[in-house]
Amino acid sequence: MLDCDDPNKMGFVQYRCLSCGETRRIAFTCKACFCLSCAKVYTDRWADFIGRRLLPGVIYRHVVLTMPDFLHPWFYRDRTLLSPLMWAGNDCLKDILRTCSGAELDIGVIIVLQTAGRSGHYNPHLHILVTAGRTTGLHTTLQLECEKCEGCAAGLDGRRTEGSGRSAS
Repeated sequence: MLDCDDPNKMGFVQYRCLSCGETRRIAFTCKACFCLSCAKVYTDRWADFIGRRLLPGVIYRHVVLTMPDFLHPWFYRDRTLLSPLMWAGNDCLKDILRTCSGAELDIGVIIVLQTAGRSGHYNPHLHILVTAGRTTGLHTTLQLECEKCEGCAAGLDGRRTEGSGRSAS
């Protein structure tokens, strides 16, 4: 990863224009998902993949759930805790929305587990896309507005997505 995009270490391909003779050298990359340069390609592909599956006209909120630093070693030593962490994140959001709405809701979520922070240190946390409403029929969405606690509205910043019209299946 340290040598990624270095033509002397990773190799390269060279092209020459048949008209003008100008040459262009393109370095090979490591294509590792842990490489910051190469991971951008994977991230963009994943975002496009998910974006095509979001329901058009539905507002989604991006929620990040983290944990205290003292818990990190527990999850580092026992990776089997990561799956229950994702279920706990789902249950946590359901509990928050139940408290805010006063009703039991079925929510749509996409949960992504990330085990490293920006600095590269072990920091398990969840990125969650959650629907910001509930359906009462096939295409009707009611917007959730929390009147009980201002923290819900402040902490869940809504974004309307422009979907392709395809639903997740």
